[in-house]
Amino acid sequence: MPHMPHHIFYSWQSDTDNRIGRGFIQWALDRAIRAVNADADVDPADRDVRADRDTAGVPGMPPLADTIFDKIDRSVAFLSDLTHVATRANGERSPNPNVLLEHGWALKSKGWRSLIGVMNTAMGHPDEHPLPFDLRHFKRPIFYHCPADAPDEERQAARLGLQRDLEGALRAILDDEVLRAARVPPPPAEPHPHDVALLQRYRAQLPETLRQFLREHSFGTPYLRRKLDPLDEMNITWAGAEFDFEDPVLQETAKALRGANTSLMSLVYERIHVMDRNPEMGWPKTDYDVTHGIQKATLGAIEDLNGRAEALCNAIDAFERAGRARIRVAAEPPPAGQAPAIDPRWEAARIAVTDLAADRMRGGLPQIVQLPSVVLRVVPLAAMDRPRIDPKAVLFAARRFPPNTQVKVESDSDERQWWSFGIPLIPTANNPETRWLTRFVRPGLLEFEMTIGGRIDDDPEIVIDGRELEGGIVEHLERLAGIASTIGLKGPVLIGIAFRGVEDVILQRARPGGRKMHKPELFLPELQVEDLGTPLHDLLREQFDILWQAAGWPDGSPSFD
Repeated sequence: MPHMPHHIFYSWQSDTDNRIGRGFIQWALDRAIRAVNADADVDPADRDVRADRDTAGVPGMPPLADTIFDKIDRSVAFLSDLTHVATRANGERSPNPNVLLEHGWALKSKGWRSLIGVMNTAMGHPDEHPLPFDLRHFKRPIFYHCPADAPDEERQAARLGLQRDLEGALRAILDDEVLRAARVPPPPAEPHPHDVALLQRYRAQLPETLRQFLREHSFGTPYLRRKLDPLDEMNITWAGAEFDFEDPVLQETAKALRGANTSLMSLVYERIHVMDRNPEMGWPKTDYDVTHGIQKATLGAIEDLNGRAEALCNAIDAFERAGRARIRVAAEPPPAGQAPAIDPRWEAARIAVTDLAADRMRGGLPQIVQLPSVVLRVVPLAAMDRPRIDPKAVLFAARRFPPNTQVKVESDSDERQWWSFGIPLIPTANNPETRWLTRFVRPGLLEFEMTIGGRIDDDPEIVIDGRELEGGIVEHLERLAGIASTIGLKGPVLIGIAFRGVEDVILQRARPGGRKMHKPELFLPELQVEDLGTPLHDLLREQFDILWQAAGWPDGSPSFD
């Protein structure tokens, strides 16, 4: 199944001359797209980007507004020409109203991460003629300067500059991990029978014994050649529609798996030889290696074989994760009286954690928390059964939403969630921010985010007491678990811990050492907790070790010395 193309919707205006407006931007956009599509460093799944606009390509006489809004909803990115074209009553300039309408729709539909604005400052610079109020609190558009009477050389230079800027903006959108996750289509309500059968065929072809061999074996040592027979069969005979999935996500991961297998087996055919005339055994040594010592080229082949085997293992794992997420149908029911080995709700809980994180991109957060921050997510397995949530029980439990009893709180709800955050808000150059936010989201997900430190004056670092941070994480996780229990969501939970805006954070402990984390976000491994009565600090040892290692402490958390 081919990749679905990514459409960039272009919202244009015709108030300015085409040579410096609509046609000018279209030229730069088309060439930026061409450069992205030709770049081998771009993920192959993202190398089919196309421009789109108004009702282009839609047959018949479709309603204009509905068609445009539908195209914006389905686009991967939205480009708007925010050039000033009109003069308001107070003398200030303003963009085209239709473009502003479409830009607003895109902001609601796609979120700010997917938006690109451009502006010809020859028609008015926002420093002199401010953009409408709601746009002033976002990143400024890409500027270019090209007056209507600009000579051809100046106009060409401006077009090339705009092309480079658009190319960079498109790459940023295609590479954004949050947007990539949001582009994955939801799993089908009822998987295609062909996909169910084919998934089991893949699993039978790649048993755990084979996966373990690929993970642990070094191709520098001999092995039974028949161990790779399933890979050989897949490489030679698995071709055609019979081995294609209907589900696009599964098809992409299956295609990557088969590609990784072909890469490994092509090198196996070339570099693996019969060992000492024993046709059952294989190794990479040639007769010359045996008599004169292993040669540099053979060592390189061994390293390459091991690397390709690891890549195949990763592709198999990615395929298996996609299979569990997309096809939630057991191929064989467990024997009578025997429970499944793995509760499928754990995988559903992991998807729920990812969905919670995507709220930031979708505009689903009621308030922004000041960075740097820690985000704690608790997903009870009972919530995966989608129980009825009693609003009165939530309001009773909401008394524990604040991190302590001394803070001032503002609370509210909408059709999907209940929340509380701290006041007074902190003024910023954009929207005001809070120091903490707790929310309970249907069908029973809990999230708490809080600021974990602040910069003193113009210090380049933000120093945080690491052990105190550990204690706060445990305390707040136990508080969230208590909220879930009060609402009636008892039993096992999945815990997720993430950090935002921590590139300048240093974790401090009793002895000197450590460094900045040097990364804006840090995600710790998720934790399955069967019994919340168990002290959480001990269960979080791996997570805390990783946190300290990310901050330059190779011995991990000092709390377990």
